[in-house]
Amino acid sequence: MKIAHDANGRNQLTKYKKNSSITNYYYYPSGLRSQKTTGTDTTKFIYSGDEIVYETRPSGVSMTYTYGLDLINETYVKNYTTELNYCLHNGHGDVIQLSNYNATSTSSYKYDAFGMLLSYSRV
Repeated sequence: MKIAHDANGRNQLTKYKKNSSITNYYYYPSGLRSQKTTGTDTTKFIYSGDEIVYETRPSGVSMTYTYGLDLINETYVKNYTTELNYCLHNGHGDVIQLSNYNATSTSSYKYDAFGMLLSYSRV
């Protein structure tokens, strides 16, 4: 497996290559990510202040994020079907698990000591 990445002058990820797959990242002048493109699939990011509140794709897939003191939940919508997930955070504030309304885990995330994502799994 061959992995490479490029960054801009602000040390922001601009390109990620994994084998033959290439993902490009674009940013607003404020430094927040504006979109991510892999092949023909583009995800656009919409913010309120500096917190992401919405992701949208041409395929009809979208994510909505709800905040309190921290991220409370994310709602995934695909083809008019909605999936609401609640976020469980670790001591650093990283999301380590998503659970549905029945408290059943739907996703889990593992990080190293510096907050870099090590693994992700979706149930």
